[in-house]
Amino acid sequence: MNEAAFFTNRIIWDEEHVKALLFEPENLVIEEPWNSWVKKQGGLGMVRELLRGLTLSEKHRKTLQVIFGEPGASLQRYALLSHTSVATFVRHRTSLVKTLVVVLNSREQEISSRRSAESKTASNFPNNLPQRTLTLIGRERELRTIQNSLCQEDVCLLTITGPGGIGKTRLALQTAADLLHQFEDGVFFISLASITNPDLVAPTIVQTLGLPGADNFPARELLKNHLQDKRLLLILDNFEQITPAASLLDELLKAAPGLKIMVTSRAVLHVYGEYEFSVPPLLVPDLTRLPTLQELSRFPAVALFLNRAQAVKNDFTLTPENATILAEICVRLDGIPLALELAAARCKLFAPQALLRELSERFTLLEYKSVDRELRHQTLRNAIDWSYQLLSRDEQSLFSQLGVFVGGCTLEAVETVCVLDKSAGISASEHLASLVDKSMIQHESRPNGEPRFTMLESLREYALEQLGLAGQNQAASQRHFAYILQMVESAEPGPREPNLPAWMNRLEEEHDNLRAALRRTLAFDEHEIALRIAGAIWRFWQIHGHVDEGAKWMKEILARSAGQESIARAKALWGA
Repeated sequence: MNEAAFFTNRIIWDEEHVKALLFEPENLVIEEPWNSWVKKQGGLGMVRELLRGLTLSEKHRKTLQVIFGEPGASLQRYALLSHTSVATFVRHRTSLVKTLVVVLNSREQEISSRRSAESKTASNFPNNLPQRTLTLIGRERELRTIQNSLCQEDVCLLTITGPGGIGKTRLALQTAADLLHQFEDGVFFISLASITNPDLVAPTIVQTLGLPGADNFPARELLKNHLQDKRLLLILDNFEQITPAASLLDELLKAAPGLKIMVTSRAVLHVYGEYEFSVPPLLVPDLTRLPTLQELSRFPAVALFLNRAQAVKNDFTLTPENATILAEICVRLDGIPLALELAAARCKLFAPQALLRELSERFTLLEYKSVDRELRHQTLRNAIDWSYQLLSRDEQSLFSQLGVFVGGCTLEAVETVCVLDKSAGISASEHLASLVDKSMIQHESRPNGEPRFTMLESLREYALEQLGLAGQNQAASQRHFAYILQMVESAEPGPREPNLPAWMNRLEEEHDNLRAALRRTLAFDEHEIALRIAGAIWRFWQIHGHVDEGAKWMKEILARSAGQESIARAKALWGA
């Protein structure tokens, strides 16, 4: 092993370790500092992508492609794949190794020089930003958007919103670190997670900035006086439980024209001039059209999962055998970074297939005790609990009932299915808007301009759990399938009516809700309603390419309702 690597700030590559990287990576990661280097790159899969992306000659690029195409193959096999003799392949391999030694060492030198420059830059500007220990994966687009917004002259207050565990704090810290040089008077991070009294926000900022006079002057006045001529960035982390303190931010921004404030919160602040950036989940693959292994490893959710899994099991890799399973895990976890990290930590105990099975109990599985992670981020349940407890009683009730919808719902559906306390005079649309603001649900516009509301699967599972605890699961489920029945029967067109395509598209949009309604009618032995729903939508199954699924539903529904004589059964039989 190259001992010099232990006594320098960067890796020093030699031919021995480059060969190990190419042909025996599982042996390379046993040693330090190579194991740490591989983890920093995001795991062996990302290392291969790094090598593929290096500027190499065509000969070297093809040799690398052959080696990575069939890891561990014989020289004869590599020569065959290269369309050369064994001797020629060995020469090409030797040349590739020598070239990679030079290229990788040059890359390490550039990175070391850049980090040194960044370190000097950071020391030139006052800040209290924590040292970054983990690479931020899959957030390049979001970083660019946030940084571009914050650099605009008219953007003084930027609120980064999203549900718990979506990665708001990490994005804010990375943004602050990247923009440090633009704030000559400093960048300061203030954690507000432990504060529940809005009046304590100003004193907390004063304490973080180390301002004298806190015993003799009001904190608000101290801040305004100190910040009035400063070019400075404040990062206020976890603002959702103290949103009444948003008025303080407005005061500070009016008093200090050079001040910018970046807030992370699960709820928007509703302050004049506020710009919001809602953090989306990490992109997940389409399970119906899985890409190649190389492309799959580039999906942000998959890349993060692999990176964190390799942190606890260094030989964990993406393979043809586990690719579909890992993709499904990422989809089941909605691309939520916290959920992916908690699940990846379980790879030390569970093989991918077993891990996927265990996700049926995701709130029990997704726990990870860590001394440097806040309690509410040590389990997925805690992260959602925190947001749920900040809702009003009516909002909690509506959120729980929304769990009966699968794949989203319209405002009309919410008003029909969900039971709301109307004594306060607050409409369903107002409650929904509040839940959107608090990152508990999302909304999108349908082609006709009307809103459609959706919920991440982890949040939906939590909502159903709360609905069950309140003893309302069966009643809400019955209202749901009653609504679905009314929807499909009232809008069912004749076979040649001009609105048939529009009706088909509506059913496609509600397909997940149709499935849920049928499952529930059978679970509650509501065979007549199941027959009526199936009888109304059999043409949809046939015309929209769901013939096999429709046949399975019909077979089960007709079997369960055997001996029953009704118009609904006759119609279902006709459709079968």
